[in-house]
Amino acid sequence: MFHFLSKILSFVIAPYHWILLCVLLAFFIKNPKAKRKLGFLAILLYMIFGNRALINSMYSLMEPAPLFQQNIITPYEYGVVLGGGFAYSNANFPDRVFFRDHINRLTEAMELYHTGKIRKIILSGGVGGLSRFKDLETVHIKSFLLENNWPDSVILVESTSRNTMENAKNTKAILDAKNYNNKILLITSALHMPRAAACFKKQGIPFDAYPADYQQKDKLELLQFILPGMDVVGEWHAVFHEWIGTMVYRWKKYI
Repeated sequence: MFHFLSKILSFVIAPYHWILLCVLLAFFIKNPKAKRKLGFLAILLYMIFGNRALINSMYSLMEPAPLFQQNIITPYEYGVVLGGGFAYSNANFPDRVFFRDHINRLTEAMELYHTGKIRKIILSGGVGGLSRFKDLETVHIKSFLLENNWPDSVILVESTSRNTMENAKNTKAILDAKNYNNKILLITSALHMPRAAACFKKQGIPFDAYPADYQQKDKLELLQFILPGMDVVGEWHAVFHEWIGTMVYRWKKYI
């Protein structure tokens, strides 16, 4: 039930849906004054949440400092990559794996492996949404790595986690089964790292954080300070998701 409610809440907190609701209500409501207020509110929400400079400042506040590869002196036995819905399959094209945003979690891990910074990789994540299609992301990622000549012996997969708390809990089970107590390298999106790190700490897993998939920009065009964009509106969902997720996890004592 908690998993279901958390996904419903994730839908509700998206600013895109707020704007859409204002537009729909303005269309159906007969009262002219209410129509104007709803129309103004929709524009105001779009101007605020569509501003690239504003969300870039938020990213800068929320995303932790990076761990640079050159600063990793002693290799880690395990790098743990948390799933983020960035890999999926398509039955019409069964010979390939498709990727969405946040694939930088994986590409960073691949680079860390090839440069000898990690020796093995644990892919953690299952079906996190409410979809009835059991498209197991981590299984697809493993297939992709095997097709690119990775040894099967260096890839461990757990594909049952539905959220970050379960990522940590199931990773702990893997490490305990191998009697492994040394530090692992935790790899996930920078925006997600604070909550992920808190979950892994709660499970008593020694780790160093390797934030990836940074969303903050180092430079913005002048128009990005002025003109809003619907793509930016969509990005606020991830920000609110982390805020709400952290509060709920504290309430549930996951962290």
